[in-house]
Amino acid sequence: MSLNEEAVRAALAAVQGGGGAAAAAPASPAQQPPAALDAASVAAALQQVQQRDRGEILALRASILADAGQMAQLSMQNPPFAEAVRNDDPEVFVAFIREQDAKKRARDMEMLEFQRRVEANPFDTEAQAKIEEIIRENNVNANWEAAMENNPEVFGSVTMLYVDSEVNRVPMKAFIDCGAQMTVMSVSTAERCGIMRLVDRRYAGMAKGVGSAPIVGRVHAADIRIGGSVFPCSFTVMEQQGHDFLLGLDMLKRFQAVVDLRENVLRIGDETVPFLGEGDVPTDQRVGAGGEGDEAMEAEERAMDESRREAEAADARAVEAAAAASTSSTERAATPPIANASPPPAPAGASATAGAAVNESAVSNLTAMGFTREQVVAALTACNGDADMAASMLLGQFD
Repeated sequence: MSLNEEAVRAALAAVQGGGGAAAAAPASPAQQPPAALDAASVAAALQQVQQRDRGEILALRASILADAGQMAQLSMQNPPFAEAVRNDDPEVFVAFIREQDAKKRARDMEMLEFQRRVEANPFDTEAQAKIEEIIRENNVNANWEAAMENNPEVFGSVTMLYVDSEVNRVPMKAFIDCGAQMTVMSVSTAERCGIMRLVDRRYAGMAKGVGSAPIVGRVHAADIRIGGSVFPCSFTVMEQQGHDFLLGLDMLKRFQAVVDLRENVLRIGDETVPFLGEGDVPTDQRVGAGGEGDEAMEAEERAMDESRREAEAADARAVEAAAAASTSSTERAATPPIANASPPPAPAGASATAGAAVNESAVSNLTAMGFTREQVVAALTACNGDADMAASMLLGQFD
């Protein structure tokens, strides 16, 4: 579509107040704008005026490609933008920039409409909720910019803690996980180490945590070599993929291990072994590798997104409720308060019953390790409900 300069001038004059610009600079009879302007033509003309020239966009792409530091920063902060820049087809970048410009214009128009609405009625409930959301977004953006400026390392990935080890003389990358209650090995790894013949299937069950996975059984004693020392270790064998060998809190506490992040070493027994770098651990042996680990991470991300949406909806409802409450404050103030109001008394013996109750979640987790419910309840009672202490006591009794 060719640019209609007269239509653009008339449209801008209309936006600024109804022909003021046209009156200030009257056109000659041969250049008079049409008496009636088509809205679609004016919108198309304004859109064309606001678009960046193709040559300007291509020059921007060339300058970004020539700056390796800027490309690295874009790859970390705005991956879609960096991908569009690297695309061999320059038209992809042109389309991307124009799409971003169109979104910005739409946001600007929305903000102008919002400002007019606030000026017309400053106490509008929806307007107040929008103001609160704008303030929240500004705070989030300011926090993000401060982090990017002062602590850019927080946006990088963290290498998990691995050490070299041998299980039954088979080399293994042991993942050190202080948050795992049990030392875990996958079925495929146990077969590779030749210890599946030692699996006690009486300890089969279901492990529950962030996700869930079936427990095949337990190997009560197998040697693990870390550094120059050999440690007798027990393993819970699970069908879950995504990890080969996870050294959990039960064995770390048993051998009084120390995770020294300052020196980047693991101290266990008389051994001090360095943690492996990211390049020292094959991708297929890292925790989370494989389909089930990826699915668990995706499920967790979906749950976090859903939780965030619910929180935002709850905030919006709270704002609406506050606005509705403010409109009826006069009626509430006129209502006399109830004198000497007090909560109803709790039933006698309720606290004793609550104290004697068993934590069913802890019972479920411990029975999943292969213990009977009677054993678990007795251990929890002896440990005053402390699940970790009860697990240590049960593991010590049946090792």
